[in-house]
Amino acid sequence: MEIKKCVCAVIAICIISAFMPHATKALPLEDVTAIIGCYGSINDGSWQSTPHISSGYSEQLQLSAKTEFRGTAHGIANVISACNVRIIAQLEGSDYSCYADETENPAYYLTSVDEKTISDDGFNMTGTNYHVVICGTEEGCRRVCDMRLPLPHTVTEYVDLWSANVYFALRFGIFPTRAYSHADIPRDFDFMPTEIRVKRFHRDEKKDAEIETVDFKQYTYVVLCGEVCPPADENYPAARLEYCKAAAIAARNFGWYKYFSSGVNADFHLYDCSGASSHHHPSISPKPADQLYLPEKHGNPDTGHALAPVTIDATDAIWDVVFTNDEYKLFLSICANGKYNDDYEHMGKLRHQGSKYLAVEKGMDYKEILHYYYDYVDPDKVSTVVGNGGKVHVNPYGDVSMNETFNTVDAVWALKYAAGMLAWDDGSNMNRIRIMFADANDDGTISTTDAVLLLRRLAGME
Repeated sequence: MEIKKCVCAVIAICIISAFMPHATKALPLEDVTAIIGCYGSINDGSWQSTPHISSGYSEQLQLSAKTEFRGTAHGIANVISACNVRIIAQLEGSDYSCYADETENPAYYLTSVDEKTISDDGFNMTGTNYHVVICGTEEGCRRVCDMRLPLPHTVTEYVDLWSANVYFALRFGIFPTRAYSHADIPRDFDFMPTEIRVKRFHRDEKKDAEIETVDFKQYTYVVLCGEVCPPADENYPAARLEYCKAAAIAARNFGWYKYFSSGVNADFHLYDCSGASSHHHPSISPKPADQLYLPEKHGNPDTGHALAPVTIDATDAIWDVVFTNDEYKLFLSICANGKYNDDYEHMGKLRHQGSKYLAVEKGMDYKEILHYYYDYVDPDKVSTVVGNGGKVHVNPYGDVSMNETFNTVDAVWALKYAAGMLAWDDGSNMNRIRIMFADANDDGTISTTDAVLLLRRLAGME
């Protein structure tokens, strides 16, 4: 009877997929079977032994469920039931390829599932959940090798607006910034998180790791202060501000990307620092490699460690700057140490000492520094920059003309569009962003009111 139910479910999924928007081919039966079987094992509690989940991923899930500081019910262990599974679409996968490095012949799918959980944890919640499921070949069989939360543009491309709004409101407490139509969000920066969860490691190895929920801007302040080692003096040179602004954008986007790409079996978004692995802590994951977040050292007034003024000024200055790859999407903009020179051009990683050199010795501003490191990265050589192979985009909010500068020209462009003198209806990502920038009051239309608001922002009146 159970086999009959499973076969019927697989046939139903295949039939439904033929009528789905964006569907161009039938879904591979072996992958459908693996996905349905995976969710079935979650539903009946047999996920630790199911053949539909790869051995490596099964180990990760079991570690997540057993890790001491998480308690007894987290990740898949937190799910009481999983039903009404739907494979919405097979994805191209470039946004998630970094999670399939050890997977043979990976394929990517957007799924939805109705879950009941012991407690909502931000990754599995009671209600409709969307996942990106990665299938791969192991020992000649197709199995589920990873499950992740989807990036926003993945959901909004295939899910109706109302359902997507409900999902993001429940999951993240946020809505899109304006009234979008179906498939109209090609980017993720409409969903700026207000808080982010960081896995903290005590240097006392006898203590368990902890999860800290922190204001996202405060997180960026602290990371920047730890990464660039700024002076505490308020009278810093202009060049120092420029390279700190470049580093602030990279650090913010790193956390932002991690926020949306955490695994569905995790209870945090990122680790507190990349040096955690050197401490051999018993609760450290095998792959901790994130930013230097140490608030007890940077930004704790109780211990006398104040944030450096330049880090606050730099972060505030770039907070509304949109930094995306060539596809106008967020990407994993890693920062790293490096020589005090101009090496590492187009290597996909911002180098702190090199940024200082480019600003001080070469006179580059923060936008030029970002282009220097992140433009035209070869993904075959540097896998850390996700989805980027061309020129990155650094657009201040309101940059209607999309020339990386916000001035009165942008207000004129908004007026011309409102008057019908310009047409941005070719469906390109750039024009969609252009419309978002022109709609300064986020009411879904572009009018003279928006042009006036842009001018007031330029004059410092808004």
